[in-house]
Amino acid sequence: RNFENSINLISKRARIVDGLFGKNLDLMGKLAFELGSALFTDFAGMWREQNDKSTVIQQAIAVEACKELQ
Repeated sequence: RNFENSINLISKRARIVDGLFGKNLDLMGKLAFELGSALFTDFAGMWREQNDKSTVIQQAIAVEACKELQ
């Protein structure tokens, strides 16, 4: 269930980021992997400011899932 939540959260966040930046998410993903964890940390901080604590826990799971996908 946690993994399913992570995937849903990642896709939800991806749609938001895609809307904000109007970029191709595949390209953004490649850039993120090349730039490394600093970019993920920046995004995590940005989402943390906008969401409640329970969502932050899910985001942390999603970030870990991203790391494993690397």
